[in-house]
Amino acid sequence: VRSRRQRQMCIRDRSSVESAIDGTLKLIKGNIIKDSNGSNVVMSRDAEVVILDANSRERSRNRIPKGARLLFKDGSKIVKGDKLVEWDPYTRPIISEKSGIIKYADLLERVSIHEEMNEETGISSKRVIDWRASSQLTKSNPKMKDFSPRLEVHNKAGKIIKLTSGASASYELPVDAILSVDDGQEVFAGDLIARIPLEYRLRDITCLLYTSPSPRD
Repeated sequence: VRSRRQRQMCIRDRSSVESAIDGTLKLIKGNIIKDSNGSNVVMSRDAEVVILDANSRERSRNRIPKGARLLFKDGSKIVKGDKLVEWDPYTRPIISEKSGIIKYADLLERVSIHEEMNEETGISSKRVIDWRASSQLTKSNPKMKDFSPRLEVHNKAGKIIKLTSGASASYELPVDAILSVDDGQEVFAGDLIARIPLEYRLRDITCLLYTSPSPRD
């Protein structure tokens, strides 16, 4: 039974939201950062895009994942078929919240990261590997206790930058995370710095979008 004003929709393999009607876009709970390419990146986990009709009635509501690119500004007039937002459905992005210089921390070649080549595309990428199985880092090694592969954002003085919350701009990386930046690379707030692949079986059962039916429903 469909609940009032809400209908759950799974986003298996979906990567965007398009408008079904002409109307006005309204952004709810959306913390937006403009990245180095000028794209509007959603930084909040509970952001939603709402479409209002000519009478300012809500006709659709879509929850959008963190890291999605918003293609229209809040309050924009849109037409049926416009793509409103897009994202990569196969990975969870890690996005820098501050501008600065990337510093690899506990990211050691053949210990905690491995560079691999995609035979189909010819593009190489760095992936985090399970350092706990490394012969160079055993439980008897005192460094093992505090070993934590991560990306840090430093200022030009070489000090780690603080976020608005007071926490350090440090992003821990799980096994299989794919790095999108090099050590020493300059990044800007909103830039993608790593991606975490999602399991296909989890994508099948995870529902991130819902659309509210029209008042006639």
